[in-house]
Amino acid sequence: MDRFRMREIERTLERQLREARETWRIAARCYRELIPELDSLPVPDSTVRLQQLYADQLRMQSAYRLALDRWTGFVRDGAVPDDLG
Repeated sequence: MDRFRMREIERTLERQLREARETWRIAARCYRELIPELDSLPVPDSTVRLQQLYADQLRMQSAYRLALDRWTGFVRDGAVPDDLG
């Protein structure tokens, strides 16, 4: 694979990493912002909303970890993800 293509793959992985990190940060912030509001929400609504936000945060964290693993594997080992090769 030529250097141009390798640089293109690196830029793609860096963009995916930035996007995943930002999405995870937003999900984490939404979860943290709900905590102070829990006392003012009715119990079933607050429980469901908290569970939803926590599940979103975990899903986004997992996506961030995957993006980080893909980028690290490329930079450290030269491993090109199958969908980019």
